[in-house]
Amino acid sequence: MGEVDLAPEGIIFSCTDGLIDVENELGFYFDEQQLHDVLQNAPGAVSSAEINDRMMQAVDHFRGSRPYPDDIAMLTCRFGVTS
Repeated sequence: MGEVDLAPEGIIFSCTDGLIDVENELGFYFDEQQLHDVLQNAPGAVSSAEINDRMMQAVDHFRGSRPYPDDIAMLTCRFGVTS
């Protein structure tokens, strides 16, 4: 058990290992940097569902014609100050 200080606005993203087990045609894996890039490029007005959609679009583009090696589950929570 512990505590984490969160910024006033942010995203909590969690996923199963199936997401980073995705391999492309060159033998590279969808890694944490690519996860980070998708999350960093999500504008503040984008919903959690849209973030998940964007993540899956990025994975689909990355894998090309390779099959999914495992199932994928994601949970995204977006929080922030509202006016």
